[in-house]
Amino acid sequence: MPGEVQFLDFDKRDYGLRALALDTWEKLIFVHPSHAPAQSLREWLGEVDANIAGGPLTSLTPSARFQAEVAVNWKVFSDAFCEAYHVGMIHRRGIAGSFISPANPHCHLAGIRLYRHHSIVSLLGGNPNHKPTPTELFVGKFGGGSYAKGINPERHPSWNFDTVNVFPNFGIYIGADFADSYNFWPIAADRTVWDVVIYQTTARNWSEAAAKNYFRVFVRDTLREDVNTTEATQQNLKAGIITRMPLSQQEVVLRHRYNVVERWLEGDR
Repeated sequence: MPGEVQFLDFDKRDYGLRALALDTWEKLIFVHPSHAPAQSLREWLGEVDANIAGGPLTSLTPSARFQAEVAVNWKVFSDAFCEAYHVGMIHRRGIAGSFISPANPHCHLAGIRLYRHHSIVSLLGGNPNHKPTPTELFVGKFGGGSYAKGINPERHPSWNFDTVNVFPNFGIYIGADFADSYNFWPIAADRTVWDVVIYQTTARNWSEAAAKNYFRVFVRDTLREDVNTTEATQQNLKAGIITRMPLSQQEVVLRHRYNVVERWLEGDR
């Protein structure tokens, strides 16, 4: 501290690093900007904690991380992950082949759980008519299970993963042996830093290691398709021509989220 004697009645101990509240949940670290938040982490998570704690997240470790600065408002960005009926169009060259089936041609959600602030939805895969590539056959041979505590409550045989939306800007996709977490960090009205972390079980042999690496690349390439669409959506909104947008019943999670936002704006938290 240059010229410290020039600061009268000064004690460095009064100007240390700001203390923040920190807690962990299922191997994830949460930081609160306040030293003493009104609620504990588990109180805030509420039903999410009751449903997910003790499930597959406890056996997963980080295996990859992707980060991108995207030209889109953070709310518009996170909204794009609240439904699955876009899969048939946006991901038609990728996951659509295995997700879209005659029984579920529009990739509708298998289940929805809405809470005071948060939500959990279940997504299906398992198209019986899909002809897997040799690589997909290899990956499937060394894949994991289908059920675990707290997820796939409908016990649907074609279930793929659950999406947990933690208000306001955190989401995590949870499968039986994998998870992807999303943080949407706003840095401007029309720019967002998107932080994605993939979690997997530890490979027991080289075959499993190759399959898990394929999965990481597969997720990365799928997410790239989502980025392109969200930036186009932001451009449309900035044009100001479209002033309102209808929502499908498949976007009930999105409806719920904005009800939560309105409650917060009115002081009802």
